[in-house]
Amino acid sequence: MSNKIKQKIVFYSLEELNELLDSDELLKLDLKTIGVKLEHNTIVSSLMFKKFHIKQRPHSLYIIKDSYDETRKELLIFIIEEFIVRKQKGNAKRTLYLYYKTIENFIIWLNSNNLEFPLNINQAQKIFHLYVLYLRNKIKDTTFSYGSAQNHYSNALDMLKTIFDDRESIIDEGIDPIKYKRGNTTPKSEDKDMIYSFNFYTKLFNQLADFIIKEKDYPFKLKLVSNELWVFPVRNFGDFGLKSNNTPAFDYSKGIIKNVDEIKEIYEFEDLKSARQYRNNLVHKIKRNNINKNSNIRMYLGTIAMKAYFMHFLALTGMNDSTAATLKWDDEYNIEKEQYNFRNIKYRAGNKPVEYSIRREFILEFKKFVKIRDFLLDGHKNESLFFISYKDKARVSAPQKRGTFNSVINNFMKDYIDKDLPIITSRKSRVNKNYIVSKEKGYITAANLSQNSVATTIAHYSGEGLESTTNQFSEFFEKLNSDIIFDESEGEDITAGQCKKLNNPDEIMDTNIKPDCNQVEGCLFCDKFGIHADEIDIRKLFSLEFLIHECKYISNDEDLFNKTYGLVLERIKYIFQELLKKHPYIEKKIKEIKSEVYEKEILTPYFEHKLNILDELGVI
Repeated sequence: MSNKIKQKIVFYSLEELNELLDSDELLKLDLKTIGVKLEHNTIVSSLMFKKFHIKQRPHSLYIIKDSYDETRKELLIFIIEEFIVRKQKGNAKRTLYLYYKTIENFIIWLNSNNLEFPLNINQAQKIFHLYVLYLRNKIKDTTFSYGSAQNHYSNALDMLKTIFDDRESIIDEGIDPIKYKRGNTTPKSEDKDMIYSFNFYTKLFNQLADFIIKEKDYPFKLKLVSNELWVFPVRNFGDFGLKSNNTPAFDYSKGIIKNVDEIKEIYEFEDLKSARQYRNNLVHKIKRNNINKNSNIRMYLGTIAMKAYFMHFLALTGMNDSTAATLKWDDEYNIEKEQYNFRNIKYRAGNKPVEYSIRREFILEFKKFVKIRDFLLDGHKNESLFFISYKDKARVSAPQKRGTFNSVINNFMKDYIDKDLPIITSRKSRVNKNYIVSKEKGYITAANLSQNSVATTIAHYSGEGLESTTNQFSEFFEKLNSDIIFDESEGEDITAGQCKKLNNPDEIMDTNIKPDCNQVEGCLFCDKFGIHADEIDIRKLFSLEFLIHECKYISNDEDLFNKTYGLVLERIKYIFQELLKKHPYIEKKIKEIKSEVYEKEILTPYFEHKLNILDELGVI
């Protein structure tokens, strides 16, 4: 590093970068100095140099000055814009950071092989072909899993296609895509383990919460799934097993302080007076903590209650760990009836509406949790729903950000409270929830409730059969189809095709099918939607159709499926009919692409990713 010099870096938040982008000030920044505040401070300007080194402590960039490559300017702008777009779509900072690492890997590969960043689409094609060979070798030597290699493949390809406006798929022409080879899906937990874990955390939370909220006195008895124990005002408040540093003077089975003789023997006091004094100190400690209802020991109990509720919450919502552990919160919230068995909790965080559903019978626990949260903050403010510690020390921990909070909690509870506690990770919680819901209401509903479905319900119909419903909207489709095939220069790229005017949905007739820019299917019912008569947009539509059919094959409620997705499939069929009317010569190409999608599962990167998510959830 002796011949490298330290490069000054300025770190910007995504909000600041968005403002700079909107005001056209972004291009005025020194591209050698840009960092982004993600999960970790990320020095994106390193991508502009062929030779660089990032030092972690302190976090800084060292570069060889003449290795700066001005031709990578479009790459840096692409990365920043991609961060902003993905953030607006709801990606967490950790997700953005992991995405960035795949692009960084591509650049490091270029640098280490003395390859130049491509200047045109033909160079991009050659570079990408070499990169795919590199990724395949990484799979062979087990450096990359298929899933990891597929992410690197898709993200690098999308980056190059965007920068070089590759609408005809020239860059990846002739390449057999790297596909994620699905291994064994995560099995659900044994029913007895699901029941044990859920009951343990629910019982523990309710009893600790009641003790704190109702200001009960020490000692008190916890009645858990397989054991009972008395709680005293000490941090290690029970006789919890191998790692316990409990107070031997307490009898945790009877809820009393041991007598003077026993204490003398335990602590090897020289006389009874010393033992009696020690016992009296414990008595006074209990009294003090019964008088002071906000003591640090009670606060500590509150943190255990919050951890127990977090595990209860994971089981109810099926959220992944990092999403749940980093949820924002605002005390102004309301609970509304969403459907018969569920209640929707709505609040705002950072001026953004947030909501999630909880079964109605567990709303009482949620309200208790809000009180415990207030108790822990003791008048202080915190924007996170979950945190560690209390009062002004309350904060989001590193395990919460990393998505390992549930593991920390599980291990603590197993070590200190119940050695028989089954370990159920957040991933297993999602699979368990999907399994339970799918048994009750079918796999489509399960996918929707887990918030990982590819398609969402466009509208609720009156119970008519599929045929009468689609006939009813034939006129609607005809009107939408009147101008659906765009010229090559017309439209902006979107997941399902093209859009004449982004973020400006409009309907052309009054129906209960509403255009929605935030849902792939909603675009299909908007008068701004269209497609190009090319391979890319044809593959987009077939990818969406394929994914819907994949769900249909395992749905155990055909009526529900038809009401939810039938009209979407009918819409896709109408679009292809219109395409063939105007361009009959591409019929062979359409059949080839459909065959690739259905027989080889060559989907667009977006739908490939969604397919993998559904697979991991155990839905397909």
